[in-house]
Amino acid sequence: MWKSLLEWEEFIYSAAAKHHRIETIETLEYIVNDDDNMTEEFYGMDKDLLVIILQKLEKSNRCLLLADDNNRYVGVKFLK
Repeated sequence: MWKSLLEWEEFIYSAAAKHHRIETIETLEYIVNDDDNMTEEFYGMDKDLLVIILQKLEKSNRCLLLADDNNRYVGVKFLK
């Protein structure tokens, strides 16, 4: 990990804003593997690490994590 968790939080939230993803729902798979995000530093990031970062964003009310029926996180909604 070449950034602190706080740096990753800011970076991912800023990228969501830059790509007009605030108030939209994205899958975790899309965030780390979609070609639209290929130029972002989090492209290819381990999903477990992404969840840790998003959990911290959720605690600061900047996103809402979405889980499936098995309580696995599968998506996120970035909040204003």
